[in-house]
Amino acid sequence: MKDESKSFTAFLKKRAPIYLGLIGLFFLFAYPALMEKNLESHIPTDLTEDQKALVNFILSYNGINNSGMTIMNVLEEEIATKYPDEKIYDEETTDIKITFDMPNDSEFSQEITFLIIIDKENLSYTWNVNSNTGEISAINQESKRILDIVNYYN
Repeated sequence: MKDESKSFTAFLKKRAPIYLGLIGLFFLFAYPALMEKNLESHIPTDLTEDQKALVNFILSYNGINNSGMTIMNVLEEEIATKYPDEKIYDEETTDIKITFDMPNDSEFSQEITFLIIIDKENLSYTWNVNSNTGEISAINQESKRILDIVNYYN
């Protein structure tokens, strides 16, 4: 039994620099990529299951033919274009507020507004989601532009 523990200790001592090197490489290259923040990391976590499903449905929507960019991709691209040299998602002032409204004229439709707050600037996108048909329509001009990019992206 003692020979086994000695051989295991010798085994570890002999290879310790290799293991330390691998751990160092992990922390140098992989850890920063895993900890990088993005738009999705700012989505509120206090949503109900139905609200989470609606938010996920909108952000993962990828057009009429279900191919191409998603709304999430286009929003991240818009923000990256608007703030090219800044790490917006690492800023404490960056926030997303999501509101859910049920219009009076339809029992299956929900109006969802994403208010993205970046450096005291508010980007507002409002979509109407019909839970019966799964159809998404834009309410404001910015949302329409994003939806057009998603629907007609090749």
